Amino acid sequence: MRNPRTLSAVGIVFVVLLVAFCYAAFSYSWNGITRSFYSGCTKVWAHRGYDKKGPGNSLQSVRQAFQLGASGVELDVFFDLPSNQFIVSHDIPYQRHQRSLLKLGTVFEEQGQSGYFWLDFKNLKDLRSHEVSNAVTVLLDLAIQYGAKDRVIIESSSGMNLIPLSKSGVWT
Repeated sequence: MRNPRTLSAVGIVFVVLLVAFCYAAFSYSWNGITRSFYSGCTKVWAHRGYDKKGPGNSLQSVRQAFQLGASGVELDVFFDLPSNQFIVSHDIPYQRHQRSLLKLGTVFEEQGQSGYFWLDFKNLKDLRSHEVSNAVTVLLDLAIQYGAKDRVIIESSSGMNLIPLSKSGVWT
């Protein structure tokens, strides 16, 4: 029979190591999040931009929100299958601004290397798996092209279709 004190000591060491490992794993993952757009205590996000200077989800409203000091802007986007592009719009039929559609790439291009984007991916729940894969590729290409990959978070009511975005390194 084994010594009860030895078994107790081994048990205590095991629990301490387990707690230390869990703490380290949590700290590492939380620090990854807090070094992103969640860092700091106060953030102002503009819902669809600042709509006193242009309709919501417009280039003018996004521009004005950032000029007024917003850290980020929430935008509504659809992945348009026929054009293979992200369109900024709250509804279908898509909003038109000065007779044309606003593409997400245009917003990223104008904003440059600053500002955060919370994208409400309106039709992600309606896409089939191969369409989701295509949308992920298009979004990553845009985000990388305009240096916005670490400044974008995607929201959707479709948890399953968010998985490929999350696995690709996009905040969800």
